[in-house]
Amino acid sequence: MSHNLPMTFTFAQVFLAALCFYFLVHSVTCLAEIIHLKRTIHEVPEPLREKITLPQHKKAAHYDIARTKLNWLEVTVTTLLIIYLTAGNGINTISDWLMNTVGDQFAFHWMLPASIGFIFVLCDLPFCWYKEFHLREAFGYTKQDPSSWFKNYWLTTLLGWLTVLPLLWIGLFLWQNSGPMWWILGWAIFAVYLVFSLNLARRLVYLFKPDRAQLAHNDELKRVIDALGEKAGLSVAEIRVAKAKDNEELPPAFAFGHRHGVKLFFRHDIYNRMTLSDLQAVAAHALSRNLSHMYFQAWFLCALAGFFVFAFLAWFAPQSWFLDEIGFRVYGPGPYYGSVLTFAIVALPVLLFPFRLPMDAFLRHLIFASDTFAMKHTGLKVTVNSLIELFPTPMRHSSVTLGFFDLLFSHEPSLMARICHVQRKSEILEARRQEEALRNDNLTVLHQLENVSSALISKQEQKVLDAEAREKRLHKLSRQFEKALKQKAEGEMGVRPALPLEAYRDPHYEEAMQDLAASNITHPMYGKSLLDGLRDIVQKLREARKSKNASEKPDEKVVAPASEIVEESTQSSEPAEPALQTPIVSNDEKVALPLEEVKKQEAPSVAVQVETPPVSEEPQSSQPTEETLDESQEKPLEQTAENSIQEESAEIAVPEVPQSSVSNEETTAPAIESEAEPTQTNDVPLFGKASRRATALRIMTQRQRELFEKTHSNAA
Repeated sequence: MSHNLPMTFTFAQVFLAALCFYFLVHSVTCLAEIIHLKRTIHEVPEPLREKITLPQHKKAAHYDIARTKLNWLEVTVTTLLIIYLTAGNGINTISDWLMNTVGDQFAFHWMLPASIGFIFVLCDLPFCWYKEFHLREAFGYTKQDPSSWFKNYWLTTLLGWLTVLPLLWIGLFLWQNSGPMWWILGWAIFAVYLVFSLNLARRLVYLFKPDRAQLAHNDELKRVIDALGEKAGLSVAEIRVAKAKDNEELPPAFAFGHRHGVKLFFRHDIYNRMTLSDLQAVAAHALSRNLSHMYFQAWFLCALAGFFVFAFLAWFAPQSWFLDEIGFRVYGPGPYYGSVLTFAIVALPVLLFPFRLPMDAFLRHLIFASDTFAMKHTGLKVTVNSLIELFPTPMRHSSVTLGFFDLLFSHEPSLMARICHVQRKSEILEARRQEEALRNDNLTVLHQLENVSSALISKQEQKVLDAEAREKRLHKLSRQFEKALKQKAEGEMGVRPALPLEAYRDPHYEEAMQDLAASNITHPMYGKSLLDGLRDIVQKLREARKSKNASEKPDEKVVAPASEIVEESTQSSEPAEPALQTPIVSNDEKVALPLEEVKKQEAPSVAVQVETPPVSEEPQSSQPTEETLDESQEKPLEQTAENSIQEESAEIAVPEVPQSSVSNEETTAPAIESEAEPTQTNDVPLFGKASRRATALRIMTQRQRELFEKTHSNAA
């Protein structure tokens, strides 16, 4: 066989795969349900511990286990019956017998689906009897005798089947006479049939005849329902109670209307036995179903599925190949009405089983949404209590069945499934509330921070604006003040003349002019060249070197000149007396002055040093007495010092001491040293005239020494 050929599936293979899937899903679900019930049989769920006891819980679990085993057996028998009818030529055998017996083609198409339906009713009879009567009787859930049960069952089943036969005949008649659009008419009839199969007919009676139910004269219930409507955003106009005979066909509560003028109906037994809070939760559940249009959505989904089914049948009706593949024998030319209806009864539920599961899951979702709505507006505790009260006491079925098992074998989820759902939703809502509260708190903090920051910014901006306004105001005031001063000055200028201006005179102008006019011709270096200055510096360095070498010789003792004695005398605390007066010789007169006169002038100073008496032990002033001073001086010492400073007098040196006076100097040296000690101890700084006098004496003494060294260069 070539591997390039595409893989093809026959209709028989597709049908067989769908049948296997149908059987496996039901079998696995039943097995899982049995295992789950056995695992949870020894513990009552926590929300139900106050409602039921452990023996009641075990009894309900055993009852559900038995029913589940019976459902599993029923699915197995139904699957085997479908296999026999299709692959075992069961439908062909019935078709041959009907064709040989009736002979009429229309009667054949009418009786073939009716016969197949009757076979399924007979197959379902033992299972229905065992589930609905024998098990209930064994577990004590019913007190009905077998004869009455069979009577009710046969009446219900046979009357139903007999009712379907004329409807089927009418449908076939319309089908044959309506041409190619027969499937639309058939779909319309099926949509009307869904109203009865979904238990919507009795509710529609209360929709068109609301007076069939009595008004509930209960003010407290009215107040509670109004509060619930205010929370849910709707208004309830009427609260009514249905008749007791309709309890089996009605839900606990139902409503008509959208949001304004809603009419709320309670079932008779629910209204009488439940508390006010439970009635509020039941009403919330009914209002939620009404707002979501749950019943209309259920009918619409089933009708929409029926529409596609009838469209599928309209396309397959003129053809016979798919019927031949699954073992359906056809007679005569198409369309094959009877064979198509038989196909819809036997094979179509198996083929549409995968599509039925999501539709049932959506309807269960609407139920869970209604429970969540009731929990939001009445609270978790009230909703759970109302769900528990809705189930009959004692409970016939276990409350812990699997969700997928309920999806296959029940119209509504189990009690614990609904309770667990509302608890989980409550936790989610509480977490959302906490997150929202935390987010609101964070937003509040952020808003407060933004407000504070904006307030600070606005405050700073206001400060800046105030400062700018203040500066503008001050600037304006200053301009106004300047303008007023200007106007005042202009006005005063016209009244009195302006004051004359005097020329500025520097207070130090005269002193500066005197310094500028002073002559420097008396300076020793005036008129000399740079070379003479260098020679003078070299000469002074040589003399300083000689004096240093002379002071280092220990054998030679030089008596301190009179100028040093005079300098020490000036540092004493007593006022200075007129000192030794030395004639001031200028630079011009220095050359003409004979050497003899210089010696004559030096002699008294030397004599003074020699003839100075020894100093006593008591501290005395170092100021020379009048006896030691030369009385032949013509000017006082103060005038001599001032003239020496102003006129830059010539340098007069002290003559060198002769050898004959060395002995006298040695005798006078201790006295001079003794006189110098108290001077050092009483060293007081001089100010004013005393300072100027001391300065003049130092300058004069220095210049005398330099002059003596120049004139007696070979004295050493």
